[in-house]
Amino acid sequence: MHHRPSRAAVIAGAVAVTLAPRAVRAQTATLRVASDPFDAYAEALYAQDLGLYKKAGLDVDLQLFANGAAITTALAGGAADVGISNPIALATAVLHGVPFTMIAGGGMYSSKSPTTLLCVAATSPIKTAKDLDGKTIAVGSLQDITVLAARAWFVQNGLAATSAHFVEMPYTAMGPAVQRGTVDAVVLLEPAMSAAEGRGEIRVLARVYDAIAPEFLIGAYFSTADFVGKNPVQVRAFTSAIYAAGKWANANQTASADILGKYAKMPPETTHRMRRVLYADRLTPNLVQPELDIAYKNGLLDKAVSAADLIARI
Repeated sequence: MHHRPSRAAVIAGAVAVTLAPRAVRAQTATLRVASDPFDAYAEALYAQDLGLYKKAGLDVDLQLFANGAAITTALAGGAADVGISNPIALATAVLHGVPFTMIAGGGMYSSKSPTTLLCVAATSPIKTAKDLDGKTIAVGSLQDITVLAARAWFVQNGLAATSAHFVEMPYTAMGPAVQRGTVDAVVLLEPAMSAAEGRGEIRVLARVYDAIAPEFLIGAYFSTADFVGKNPVQVRAFTSAIYAAGKWANANQTASADILGKYAKMPPETTHRMRRVLYADRLTPNLVQPELDIAYKNGLLDKAVSAADLIARI
């Protein structure tokens, strides 16, 4: 699951990096990589299991965290060298003075293989955006890109951005809730979406992320500007291993599902059934800018941010 850390969590990370002692390291022998065991962030896991770090000449200490907020806090405090989070969270941190910089693209949203979708009950009479006018939609967080996407989708379909009422709900509770009629629709992520489909609770209504862009980054690997400046060889080797892992995972979804299940502690029937994210083979501003623009427009970013300014030159 991919979600945006709260503003409080990001600001806490900013404070941590401001107060943390700045150890000056030369080229580091062991690269401490922070990830979490979700599909959109899983390239780091595949690279570990496939031996791609060693092939790139790296000694990696892979550390697993619960979510992107914990990862950004770890890097801000100096507990890890490289991590992955979503671009809006990273932009928020940079605006609060944390010197993060993106080094590689991770999991992408792609209209060709969407893993976040607006869904209604399997028996719901709702067929169009207009049918949701005045209705209630459940999302994982009210401070999340899923809300922005749904609002943009309403506008694209000739309605006001505020046409629906949004409520927060755990993803695992959304299928039963929409089936009972507690809410009228849900914006679901994997693996909760495939699980709800398997129980016959939902049907897909729309690809609301398409209202942002046909493709954009869900996750981006990042470090601090200081670490990248002092360790360019390691950073380039890491990005090479990550892109190799992503290319392999895109072409080997069955095998990658087994690795994902091992780290995420999900059974094979879950990882093999769920829609799988596609991984980027590049990090370019056009894969980041659309979500930054919509976040600024809706007040999730305090200032407009140029994606090009967030990307390291290595």
